[in-house]
Amino acid sequence: MSDRALVNTFIWPTLILLILMNIFPLFYSIYLSFTNYSVIGNKLPVWVGLQNYQHLLNNEQVWSYFAVTGRYALASVVLETVLGFALAMLIREKFKGSGIVTTLILIPMMLSPVVVGLFFKLMFNPGYGIFNYLISVFASQSVVNGTPNQEMR
Repeated sequence: MSDRALVNTFIWPTLILLILMNIFPLFYSIYLSFTNYSVIGNKLPVWVGLQNYQHLLNNEQVWSYFAVTGRYALASVVLETVLGFALAMLIREKFKGSGIVTTLILIPMMLSPVVVGLFFKLMFNPGYGIFNYLISVFASQSVVNGTPNQEMR
């Protein structure tokens, strides 16, 4: 098998799965936006066309919310950009204590994987982890009349 065929063998199933998991929900949500549908209503979607969009675009409160969100987004991006450049210039220069400042700036980036690792450690804990609990529940359900099912042997 050539290198190119091997690459395609591994990449295409993943790409197809990612496309299906992203494209289908996108188009389904677009379809639902043209219907009168409620998740908790337990009813089939009823086609209303552009009525949802007309109601949304003619609502003054929605435009007010849009303006507030736009101002917040603009201000936060400008502030983060200025702060980011200032921190980059601070780290670039060597001064007494620059190692500590660099460490303090990088801690949030390093902390996220550590927190995720701790969550997985808790989930897989043999004494009180959720995965051991689920395995014990499914194992007890698969036992019928005191004898394990064929799948458990």
